[in-house]
Amino acid sequence: MVDQFNVSVLTIKKYVDIACNVLVHKDKLSSKYISIPSYQHFRNIIACFEEITSIFNICGVIDGTHIPFANVPLKKITLAIIEVFNRKKIHKIVLQVV
Repeated sequence: MVDQFNVSVLTIKKYVDIACNVLVHKDKLSSKYISIPSYQHFRNIIACFEEITSIFNICGVIDGTHIPFANVPLKKITLAIIEVFNRKKIHKIVLQVV
């Protein structure tokens, strides 16, 4: 990601840590948005994917979303914020989840 998106390793680490902390610690969002299926539910998920795709042992998919930053006054722009300034001149990061 460093070379592909021209973002420093420290910036990547910083925002991965922030996202993980929000999901795991803040108001226990993980229990609200992340669930681990029971064995039987897991088997049902695999069966449904197999029925739809004809591919065996698929249990999930990858998706992503763009997370925009709030408008930041020019005086408060830091190096970290500049590093997530995209080609459309919007401050945002991309979250990719399974």
